[in-house]
Amino acid sequence: MKLTLLAALVFTACEALPPPTPLPVPPPSPTASAKPVAAAQTTKPKEAVQLTVTETKGMDPAAVGKIYGAATESLGHCHQPGGGTVHVTVVKTGTTLHLHVEPGATLDPRAHDCVLEALSTVDLTETGGNVGGPAVPPSGFTSLLTLSW
Repeated sequence: MKLTLLAALVFTACEALPPPTPLPVPPPSPTASAKPVAAAQTTKPKEAVQLTVTETKGMDPAAVGKIYGAATESLGHCHQPGGGTVHVTVVKTGTTLHLHVEPGATLDPRAHDCVLEALSTVDLTETGGNVGGPAVPPSGFTSLLTLSW
């Protein structure tokens, strides 16, 4: 009897077990689905613009790059198939801002308009040094921006 019982235990121990049933997956929590978009996207899209401050007079080039870096998202919409490059002269005197696309750009005229519109939306903060006043003559800066896609 002991031998039969032992044989029955050994035989059942060698049998293949049925596959385990998967655990139910809980529904996503409302906070998990509300991830910020910036955190979800970790790589730059292919059409992201490369902004380079080529020349600057009257202001630190890094400061100009930081100011116009705020427009990179809007500038990303100005790309065309195959990419391209455009050089934009920015002249800020007092409260006046002039933007001019330099000759030799490899973007079509519609993209030029898009670039000028995107750059014109950048908010240049007004200070006593850049708008002037009764005792402060207006100052400004001139810069050449190179934008590539």
